[in-house]
Amino acid sequence: EKKKVPSILKIVEDTFRQLNQKKQNRTVSAPLQGLAVSAQCVSTGGVASKNPLDLATEGSNYYDVLLDKYKRNYISSEAFEKIKIEAFEKIKTAEKPNKRLDKEIFNASIFNASILKGLEIPRELDHLGRTEGEASYIAVVHTDGNRMGKRITEFGKTATDNRDWIDKMRSLSKSIHETNLDVLKETLKVLSNHIKNDAFTASNGETFELTKVKNKNGNITYFPMRPLIFGGDDLTFICDARISLAFTALYLKELLKKENEKFKYILEDGEPLYARAGIAIVKSHYPFSRAYNLAEELGKSAKEPINKIDVETKKVAAIDWHVAMSGLLGNLEEIRKREYTVPEGSLNMRPLSLLTPDEWQTYEVFESITKDFQSSEDWKDKRNKIKAFRDVLRGGKDRVQKFLTLYKLIEKKPDGPFESKMPKVPSNVKAIETTGWHGNSCGYFDAIEMLDLFYPMNENIETEDSEAISE
Repeated sequence: EKKKVPSILKIVEDTFRQLNQKKQNRTVSAPLQGLAVSAQCVSTGGVASKNPLDLATEGSNYYDVLLDKYKRNYISSEAFEKIKIEAFEKIKTAEKPNKRLDKEIFNASIFNASILKGLEIPRELDHLGRTEGEASYIAVVHTDGNRMGKRITEFGKTATDNRDWIDKMRSLSKSIHETNLDVLKETLKVLSNHIKNDAFTASNGETFELTKVKNKNGNITYFPMRPLIFGGDDLTFICDARISLAFTALYLKELLKKENEKFKYILEDGEPLYARAGIAIVKSHYPFSRAYNLAEELGKSAKEPINKIDVETKKVAAIDWHVAMSGLLGNLEEIRKREYTVPEGSLNMRPLSLLTPDEWQTYEVFESITKDFQSSEDWKDKRNKIKAFRDVLRGGKDRVQKFLTLYKLIEKKPDGPFESKMPKVPSNVKAIETTGWHGNSCGYFDAIEMLDLFYPMNENIETEDSEAISE
């Protein structure tokens, strides 16, 4: 007798019935982790039975690290054992660079006192740039010497034999290392002079509190900057974004500082160390590797004014920066073409040179414009007006002129030029004061973008320590 073939519908029904039976009878793949009243491990999600703070003595650096990370949350026995094995090694490793920083940099003050002023060296990105109630931004800064490879090669050619070449390379390397360290220390002293009572006070009087972390013994307050790579012709550090531009500019200027019309710092080949810097300003939880790569890319971008002003010897300092409000899409060139280019031209002044008085796209001009916006009665604390002006700048010269006329910031005199109340610029680019633009470059956009993140510093600020020394 011919076997009857079941219908497709019956096959599907039988399949689902068997599947449901298997689901009901299968062995649970993971044991029940705990009842609803059990505390949950913040690491594994299992039953929490251990206090991670038991791994360290109260008041120790390790206790503070654990407290900052776990916020008094409990963990499972499995996580506890892993921390016991791994974390002790990490904190032990972290102490070595902190001790080196304290010994070689922060305690090397002309006042024979710690630059830290009792503050802690930051260990976490969250220890930098955090002000309660405000967005937290940090800066990753990378500086690099100009034309150093060629300078090393040329200096080596003066050697008479192999031994002389080795000696010259050692002496040049030593002079680069010592110069970098000395300049960094001097710049850190300037920063330290602006810190008092756990707060930073800018040269214009604006202040912000330094980052504090609470523990049972009180508050730990952190210094707003930490060097990561130092000693060679390049320097990498992280800092509170609000001091990043002023601190970096002071560092680049200190490299080229003159005393009695001669350079203060000279390398073994007879020239100072000219350098450029890239500053990536990002939120504190932004991926560090991406921020560092951006800082390197900005450092390369800073070559633009160097090549424009002095393509041969590159005896120019320069700086460039970018504020990443969110994730980056594309490289720096693509970002600026997409976000900072309008029919009138480029909204950026930057990258900027330093200590080049014959140029207008300089850090000094940017600093002057920004300070005017921050202190002028026409702009100070008038956020809606500043926001409107920023949008008008995107529309080009004619829209800017109409806007400034409406707000009586420029006025046309009979048989004469415009009179302007806008932030002042060099005489060779006076059109910026009435149109916002010079050629195809905007003169005010960069300053407006950085108003909340620019805290100027004065390298000649008087301090209690300096007054006591002078007495």
